[in-house]
Amino acid sequence: MLSFITNFLSNRSIQVRANGSLSHPVIIKNGVPQRSIMSTTLFLIGINDITSNLKPLIKTQLFADDITITCSGKNMNSINEHLQTAINTLQDWSKTTGLKFSPKKTQGILFTRKTKLDPPAKLYLSNLEIQFTDTIKILGLIFDKKLSWAPHLKTLKESCIKRLNIIKTLSNNNWG
Repeated sequence: MLSFITNFLSNRSIQVRANGSLSHPVIIKNGVPQRSIMSTTLFLIGINDITSNLKPLIKTQLFADDITITCSGKNMNSINEHLQTAINTLQDWSKTTGLKFSPKKTQGILFTRKTKLDPPAKLYLSNLEIQFTDTIKILGLIFDKKLSWAPHLKTLKESCIKRLNIIKTLSNNNWG
C-alpha cells in the first residue's frame, strides 16, 4: 500500500491549455491530485496533526482545507497573545508540511455585544496584518460581530427572491 501511495504522489506534473496552446510541464512537489478518490483521505491524513500543538484555550474548527481558530475571554491583551501564538504555531506547522495559509484569505472578527470597545489588537500571518471585518462567512453562514442572524438572513432572503423570480418567469404562460 505504501508503494502504491508513493507512486500515486510521485513524479506528477501539470500543464495548462490556453488558446489551443499547451504550456510546458511543471513538476508538482506537494499536494494531492484533485478529484481523485484517494485525495481527500490522503489530505486529511496529511493535516491530521494541524491542531496538536495549540494550547487548550484555542478552539479549532476544521472542515476540509478551512480552519477557524477562536479564543474567548475578558482580557483582550491575553486573547490577542493566545491568538498570535496559535497563528505562529500554525505557521510553523505549515513550514514543516509544505502546506501554506493564504494571508489574503485570512480574516478576523471580534464577537462582542459591547458598544464601546477599543479596536482589536493587530494579528499577523506571514508578516502581513490580518484584516478584521464586521461580518465573516464560515461554512456558508454569515456571522456579524454582535452574533445576530441579520446579515445571514438578509443574504438568504436575497438569494431566495432571485430564485423565486426565475421560477415565476419559467412558470408564466406568456414568456418571451
